[in-house]
Amino acid sequence: DHEYVRNEMAEIRAQVEERSTTHLSRKDQFRKLLARGTRNRVAIGAALMFLQSFTGVNIMTYYSPRIFETLGITGTATKLFSTGIYGVAKMLGMVTFTLFVVEGVGRRKGLIRGSALGCIPLFYVGGYVMRADPLARAGSGNIQQDGWGYLAMVAIYLNAFIICATWQGITWTYAAEIFPLDIRMLCVALTTATTWFGSFVVARATPYMITDLGYGTYFMFGGFVVAMGIWAFCFVPETRGIMLEGMDALFSKPMHITVWNQIRGRPVVEEAAADEARSVTDSIEKKKPDVSHVA
Repeated sequence: DHEYVRNEMAEIRAQVEERSTTHLSRKDQFRKLLARGTRNRVAIGAALMFLQSFTGVNIMTYYSPRIFETLGITGTATKLFSTGIYGVAKMLGMVTFTLFVVEGVGRRKGLIRGSALGCIPLFYVGGYVMRADPLARAGSGNIQQDGWGYLAMVAIYLNAFIICATWQGITWTYAAEIFPLDIRMLCVALTTATTWFGSFVVARATPYMITDLGYGTYFMFGGFVVAMGIWAFCFVPETRGIMLEGMDALFSKPMHITVWNQIRGRPVVEEAAADEARSVTDSIEKKKPDVSHVA
């Protein structure tokens, strides 16, 4: 019964009716995919879905026993138990995303804050492994964990919580809401494919990174997270509270201009809609026949 929900449902119905009357062919869908105002959405959606694989969460999901081994955790049961706690941290992060982040914090701010906070645990773990070398210590028979080692484990869980509360959830939400309805299925399919490509790259590269880089693996993924935050700050506009029809106006200009206007607090969607209306009016005026010479 909320006004926002009613308005959103009305927009969905209107666009569904529009889609049912257009019946775009496959060729027309790809033509619209590459059109101005759509291709930038596809690029942002694909980049978000690809980059989420480089937050460090996926490497823990795929290789958590080996990751915990680099922190000096020995014994199969202990490593599996630590992996189970990691899954709980991810679940709590997704719950936080659903209840507080997606509409409370927003998409853009969530990505930026997720990068700012999510890199800290990775840098700490990298620094700890570099200084303490717990794997070599465990190999020499010293399996006693110190306080810094336990803090490194907490940092791993904290990174999972932060990233799942921000990047892991926001990317899927963002990529599902920004595309035109008549080609949304095609756009979502393309952007989703990029996340599996990113997962493939990470899954294949991580074992070699752990072996060859050691603690540098954590620094590398921490650097990725920082770079992703800078990119989101410069090129990812906020979409919270914007109706479906407003997405066309939001993405009608280059993204750095739209983001800068949002930072300055300007009504981006309203201004873009007004510019579009003026453009249509000017086009109509130009098409009118010149009758001034008629007596």
